[in-house]
Amino acid sequence: MVRDQNEVPVSYLNKGQAYSVSVVDSAPPPPMNGQPVKYRTYIRVSFQDKEQRSKPAACWQLWKEGRGLNEAHQRGGKLQAVEYVDPIQGGVDDQKNRQVQLECSSFDGFCVTWTTSPTTGASECAISVRFNFLSTDFSHSKGVKGIPVRLCAKTEMVSPGNADPAQGKEAEVCYCKVKLFRDHGAERKLSNDVAHVKKSIEKLRQQIAQAEMGAGNYGKRKRSGGSIALKGSDARPAKITKHKRTWSMGSQDGDRLSMEDDLHIKLALMQEMFTSTRPVSILGLQGDEQDDPDLYPVQLPEPRDFVKKEGKSGPRFSIDTSAGFPTLSPTNSCISLSSTCHTPTVQSQTGLYYDSGYQCSVNTSAENSRPGSEVCGDKVVLKHPIKIQRVANGDGDMPMGFIEAVDIDPTYRPPAERQPKPTKDDYYRAVYLTERTVRDLMEKISVKQRIDPQRIVRVLRVNKNGLKIMVDDDVVRELPDGQDMVVEISEAAALDDATAIDSDKSSGVELKLSY
Repeated sequence: MVRDQNEVPVSYLNKGQAYSVSVVDSAPPPPMNGQPVKYRTYIRVSFQDKEQRSKPAACWQLWKEGRGLNEAHQRGGKLQAVEYVDPIQGGVDDQKNRQVQLECSSFDGFCVTWTTSPTTGASECAISVRFNFLSTDFSHSKGVKGIPVRLCAKTEMVSPGNADPAQGKEAEVCYCKVKLFRDHGAERKLSNDVAHVKKSIEKLRQQIAQAEMGAGNYGKRKRSGGSIALKGSDARPAKITKHKRTWSMGSQDGDRLSMEDDLHIKLALMQEMFTSTRPVSILGLQGDEQDDPDLYPVQLPEPRDFVKKEGKSGPRFSIDTSAGFPTLSPTNSCISLSSTCHTPTVQSQTGLYYDSGYQCSVNTSAENSRPGSEVCGDKVVLKHPIKIQRVANGDGDMPMGFIEAVDIDPTYRPPAERQPKPTKDDYYRAVYLTERTVRDLMEKISVKQRIDPQRIVRVLRVNKNGLKIMVDDDVVRELPDGQDMVVEISEAAALDDATAIDSDKSSGVELKLSY
């Protein structure tokens, strides 16, 4: 329902129900060489709220941690908030001859290619879509009001290739606002809105009737009583002239008529709102650049894997980020594992030596290998000989003096011999999880406590009665935001075979959480 023509309507949809999206080319090009015109349509859901549009991956991550992972088994383990519904369950041969063919899909949308209708020749098609999310899935809070989202459609002509762009070959992105409810929730919401409007109309009609009755009684008193009716409770003679009294009553009549007019206007608006519902929603709003799925795709963060890196000083462990791990919010960027998991190694390339502690790859080193000064990121390597003072050894046998050396980096600062011992305090340490899994919790705690995450063999929760409970992903998923806890790190006792560690590794530890 809309109050006026300028208000953007919101369509009520049900989660899990299949809907048909009709796409029509209002100005199709003429057929060329008997080849049917081919189109490409991308159906996608984006956000309407300004704050959510600035970080769509974080909002979709909330859906993934809740409803997405819980219902993924219904779709073969795939995360699909927006799902393409195949109207015909056919084989491979049948797929080739269809008017609509699925090209690709992601968790927030899918792309299809379609041609003109083989029976009518019209440049239109119907695409079936199902939504597997609710408008309330994008918040940690319970009982929040659902937010409207944008149902976007991007359509472009992909053939014939020699079509004139003025005839509609350029892509068009449009959308409409929708709200997703539970089973049959859209019908209940619309029914409640209709009942609310009916009550408002009935209330306005009662107010109009009371205003008209008041105006009629006021007119009768005016004709029968005259000036005495207004001063009936006062025995003193009236001091107001007849002219002024007539002007005052005229003003009151105008106010009363103005109030009645306002009520009639409100009644007309409510009646128009009552009849503004439509069985079909039109994607009549022009989409922004961020609504284009090809220009602004949304990628959910992938779980990180622990990998082993061998260095000169022995095995170390770090986090493999080769697959990419996009940052969800500024809070996540404050934690870096490079300082605790870095292992210096030396790479040799055409006789030049570089320390991998700098932001420089071996390929870059090979490209920049030339006489003079080498520049690699923040590192400057001097190729000409430099005199440096000899460092005396502990025995004092080697004579003091100077030596000449090349490949000197004047910006190099040696690392500290040992980590400074942290000062003891009673402060809690804030930990921000990028995903609600026990692995991510172990990783964040290991960063704060400067321990190797591979040493952690298990995580336990100790309740008030001293009972030890194994912590898994379900326990972490139910942790409320801002939960305070005390973490005790201790050497792991006798472990069963399932959690035993290799003999060549350091002794395992276990985390005990008390909250």
